[in-house]
Amino acid sequence: MIRFSLFGFPIAIHWMFWVTAVFLSGKPLAKSPEDFQYLLAFVLAALISIIIHELGHAFLQRRYGGRVQIMLVALGGLAISDRGFSRPQHIKISLAGPVIQILLGLLAWKLLKMSSGDSQFVVDFLKAFAWVSIVWGVFNLFPIYPMDGGKVLLHFLGPRMEKVTYLVGIIGAAVLALWMLSRGSTFTTLLLGMMAYENFQRYRGDRPAGMLYPN
Repeated sequence: MIRFSLFGFPIAIHWMFWVTAVFLSGKPLAKSPEDFQYLLAFVLAALISIIIHELGHAFLQRRYGGRVQIMLVALGGLAISDRGFSRPQHIKISLAGPVIQILLGLLAWKLLKMSSGDSQFVVDFLKAFAWVSIVWGVFNLFPIYPMDGGKVLLHFLGPRMEKVTYLVGIIGAAVLALWMLSRGSTFTTLLLGMMAYENFQRYRGDRPAGMLYPN
C-alpha cells in the first residue's frame, strides 16, 4: 500500500484502486504504444481526480473539527474522520467531493476544447480527467449507498427511515446494473451488483464491512 501526506491529510492507496483504474480505462490489455500511453494518462487522471474528490470531503470534515485520513480503494476513496458530525454537516460533506470533482472535470473539458498543438499525452490526460471527474462525480450522486448520493439520502431521511435508503439502493443499483449489462460493461455491472448486495444485507439488518473497506 502506497502512503503519503497532502495538505496535512495522510493518504493511503490500496492495490485495488490501481486494478480498478486499469479496467475502467478500457485498455487493460494495452499492446500498442498509443494504448499504453492512454492507459498511463487515464490512471494518472483517475488518481488526481479521486484525490481531489476526497479532499473535498476532507477539508469540510477538518473544518467541522475532524482529524481526517484518506484511503483510495477499488470504487474511489474514503475520507475517514475520527469523529461524527450532525446530519446537515454529513450532507454537506458528502456533496463537497462530487461537486468539486465535477467542476474541475468541466474545467478540464473546457481546456481540452481550447487546446491546440498539445502533446498526445496531454490530450489523453485531459480527456481522461474530464471523463473520470464528470462521469464518476455524477455517478457518485446517485442515491445508492455507500456512494455519496446514498449517504446524502441516509442522513436526509434520518435513522428512523434508514431501511428506505437501502431499499432505494437495491433498486437503483439493480436497474443500473441491468442497463450497464445491456451496454456490454461487465466490470461496471459486477460493481453495481456488489452494491446492490451490500444494500440488501443492510436492509435485512446485517452490518457488513462494506465493499469500500478492503482488508
